[in-house]
Parts: sequence; C-alpha cells; structure tokens
Amino acid sequence: MISIIPKDGNIVVDGVGVTIANTRVAPMFESNVHAVQFFPDRNVGHIEYDRDIYDSNPMDNKMITSEDIDVASILSLHSTILGEQTILKAQEWGDNNGS
Repeated sequence: MISIIPKDGNIVVDGVGVTIANTRVAPMFESNVHAVQFFPDRNVGHIEYDRDIYDSNPMDNKMITSEDIDVASILSLHSTILGEQTILKAQEWGDNNGS
C-alpha cells in the first residue's frame, strides 16, 4: 500500500515511511490534495481532498487507478528518500560514536 500526504512530504510504502521537504512531493499532486491511498496490487486507490469546515460544497474523495497517478515516480522518490535518510542516519551514528 502507498500512502502520501503531499503537503507534509510524507510517503509510506508497505509500512515504511519517509518524510522530506514537501517541495519534492507536493508538486506531484494538485494543491488541494490532502492524501492519496493506493494499492498497487489491486491497481486501485483514492484521493482525499482538503476540506474546510466552512465549505458548503467540498470535493468528494475520488477513486483512482494507476492511470491517474505516476506510481513508478512515487516509488522511485520513496526509494531515493529512504536511501538519503539511511546515509544521513549512518553519518549521524558515526558522528555520535567518534567515527
């Protein structure tokens, strides 16, 4: 399963989450997207839109398939960010342990 909150820069793939500056994630979606949930194995998901409590006509969630989002780019970005964060953690560990 893929879960994304573009404005927060969060991407979770199969339970492994990464967070990065939203400038790398948010441009992949319309500005009014709150979250995306997608199941690649079933090729189905949905987009949740921002809702304002004063909005008299909020957008409904939208069902999607892989034709609606670029799954390969999302998975690639997740993998890249995960690699970057792993390197940073290793460097921090080394710095904190006298290496």
